[in-house]
Amino acid sequence: MWYCLIKKVVSKMFGKLKNLFGGDTGITIAAPTAGTVVALESVPDPTFAQGILGPGIAIEPSEGRIVAPADGTVDVMFETGHAVSMTTADGAELLIHVGIDTVQLEGKHYKACCKAGQQVKKGDVLIEFDPAAIKAEGYQIVTPILVCNPDAFTVEPAAGGRITLEGKDITHAATHDIVQRGIVLVPEGRRVLPNLTVLENLRIGAYLREDKDAIEHDIEHVYSLFPRLKERHWQQAGTLSGGEQQMLAVGRALMAKPKVMMMDEPSLGLAPLVVKDIFSIIRRINDDGVTVLLIEQNANAALKIADRGYVLQTGNVTMTGTGMELLNDESIKEAYLGKK
Repeated sequence: MWYCLIKKVVSKMFGKLKNLFGGDTGITIAAPTAGTVVALESVPDPTFAQGILGPGIAIEPSEGRIVAPADGTVDVMFETGHAVSMTTADGAELLIHVGIDTVQLEGKHYKACCKAGQQVKKGDVLIEFDPAAIKAEGYQIVTPILVCNPDAFTVEPAAGGRITLEGKDITHAATHDIVQRGIVLVPEGRRVLPNLTVLENLRIGAYLREDKDAIEHDIEHVYSLFPRLKERHWQQAGTLSGGEQQMLAVGRALMAKPKVMMMDEPSLGLAPLVVKDIFSIIRRINDDGVTVLLIEQNANAALKIADRGYVLQTGNVTMTGTGMELLNDESIKEAYLGKK
């Protein structure tokens, strides 16, 4: 079975991390940037981790901008551009701090896009920054988002629900248990281990398995899907092309013998011919009995092969249907396929 989730680029700011906070007042604060959620207590700075400035969460950004998470007023735009505070229309006082100890950069790699006293709407750009350059300077870019007046608001995660696989609740299962049950992820950006060889990356994909003979067989199966990986089995993954790294990321996931493969933006940054090859291989994987959950902005390519699709905007499902139904929908064509 194929499932496809489609996201607009502008919606992606909120799509993964919508509803960071929700309280007794019913206020919802959206994510100010795209990225990966990090527990506040895991932030490598005790001022944030211990909640001294207030409760909240953090995000490891995957893009270089911060947007207003709600309608409100900018209170302070730091001269160095690394942080901004604002008060929402409902009275929640928020602090967004981009990076750890990044005040020491004295504004380098940051651009303030707002000023104190400015009225902003949800989604307005507040800060632009260069994640790669900041990391190159030796700073982490994990970004705490704090509620600085917790006495006025009860702060708690707003997301809810359960995740089940084959009738079993895995909502709070450990990561290795989830993998053992048959769910794997091919992450956005490929995330191969650059200093290990192609073969070593594949073997790591099978780290929970003990069936050595079957592992060797599956390595050969991956090579049959991606002959280029066999040609380069000795090569460090970091020296591969983007398309080859994507092949390796898919192959590594297959080594876990998944029942469900989640794929996040497999076409991102790849040449059209490479994208065509990747989608062809994914179809073969699906034909072999693996359910594929594809999160993809290339709506045209994704919907052509999807059994069912879901359209997400700011974290909400706005449309659903078969792949062909969505592909032929006029509103989808206008919003995602470039038709005027």
